[in-house]
Amino acid sequence: MVGREQLQAKRRLDAPAYGARFRGCNDFALILFPLVYAEIKKRELFMSFMRIVLRVLLLVALATLLMQDAGACAVCFGDPNSSMTHGAKAGVAVLLGVVGVVLCGIGGVAFYWIRRARLLQVQAAMRGESIEL
Repeated sequence: MVGREQLQAKRRLDAPAYGARFRGCNDFALILFPLVYAEIKKRELFMSFMRIVLRVLLLVALATLLMQDAGACAVCFGDPNSSMTHGAKAGVAVLLGVVGVVLCGIGGVAFYWIRRARLLQVQAAMRGESIEL
């Protein structure tokens, strides 16, 4: 429990910020106001974030509603047996292959690191040391 002298000193120090609002109130209000004020500030930040999110969603919805149809290129609208369509399909296949190879490489490195860590842990256990991973 805070002593009465400390509360009165706090009231004198914080008089411009809190004194005008709580003049004549008990000491509990003087202690409670900074806590409530901090909570209000947190919620104001959240509400300003929500306003920004709502504005972005509104802009996306307006852009979607006002969008016009795009003219299709020869690949999308053209003959499925044309050489341009076959080239586009081959390009997509090559790009999928490159992405697959890169992801397999990342997975292989991760698997190698896991296997090596387990091997080092077993070797350390055989020597009587302890290694935490």
